[in-house]
Amino acid sequence: MRSIYWWPISIAILTAAFFYFIMHGDGYKNGVDSLVGKPVPEVFFSTLKGNTLGPDKLKGRISLLVFFSSWCPTCHLMKSILKDLPLPVNGVLYRDPDFVAENFPVDINIFNELAVDNEGQKSILWGIRGVPEFFLIDADGVILWHHRGAITCEIFEEQVQPLLWKEYTQKDSPDGPSKTACIRS
Repeated sequence: MRSIYWWPISIAILTAAFFYFIMHGDGYKNGVDSLVGKPVPEVFFSTLKGNTLGPDKLKGRISLLVFFSSWCPTCHLMKSILKDLPLPVNGVLYRDPDFVAENFPVDINIFNELAVDNEGQKSILWGIRGVPEFFLIDADGVILWHHRGAITCEIFEEQVQPLLWKEYTQKDSPDGPSKTACIRS
């Protein structure tokens, strides 16, 4: 058989192998994020208030870190859910130009700190592939949960709230999360 017939088969096998390693490589194993259970990455973002958002600011209290963008329609739809969550929410404005970050409407006041990553280079260390992405971080700075895509009240109640209750009961904290944490609009 002529070798010219083997080229399409070889290309198909190499393409399949390439996509297999992308989906099952170090950053994402078997559908479970490899950062869950590990300390937050040593990445520092500048905030719009002139502060720094890094591992030290993400410790001390259970919190949610949200990566989003002004150009993301899904991100805008989730503002009502985020503002009603019973925990501090920090945000990272991902891949937006300086003038957008400087004029970003913070009147909704859903973020304790709002940081920027204009080029998206620092967010890569968090494994960000797109927006929105969410990280639930415990008081010790360990990532408890990661979610890619839109968050709904159902996702919060089914995936996040059990983790919050587990964390609060392990720490014997009297001020646990409210059972009506996610207000539906």
